[in-house]
Amino acid sequence: MIRAVIEGVLFNLRAILEALEELSLASSEVRLIGGLAKSELWCSLASHVYGREIHVLENPEAITSLGAAIAAGVGSRAYEDFKIALKLVKVSRVYKPDTDLHQKYEKIYTFFVKLYQQLKPLFREFEELEL
Repeated sequence: MIRAVIEGVLFNLRAILEALEELSLASSEVRLIGGLAKSELWCSLASHVYGREIHVLENPEAITSLGAAIAAGVGSRAYEDFKIALKLVKVSRVYKPDTDLHQKYEKIYTFFVKLYQQLKPLFREFEELEL
C-alpha cells in the first residue's frame, strides 16, 4: 500500500515535470530535496518513473535555506549572479533509472493518465457538491 502511494505521488510529480518540459523548463536530471531525498526507495523509484537521473543534494533538508541565502546574496550584489550556486550546491548521490523498470512504469503511467482523464468530469462534479 505504501509503495502504491509513493508511485501515485511520483506519477503526479511526473505530470508537473512534463508540464515544465512543454515550457522548455525541464532538465535531463532531477534534483530531489527535503525529507523525501533521504529515502533510497523514493529516489530509486523516482529515477525509474521519470527515466532520468535523480541527483540528491548534500544536506537536502537545508537546501531551500541555502537557495534563499543565495538569492539574497545575488539581490544584495554580494554575488554577481546565480552561477555561485554551482559552487555552493553539491550532489551527494545519483540514482540512475533501470531501463526495464522504466519501460514498465511507462505503461503504468500511460494508464494512469488515461484513467485521470476519464475521472476528470467526476472531480468537477465532486467540487460542485455542497458538503
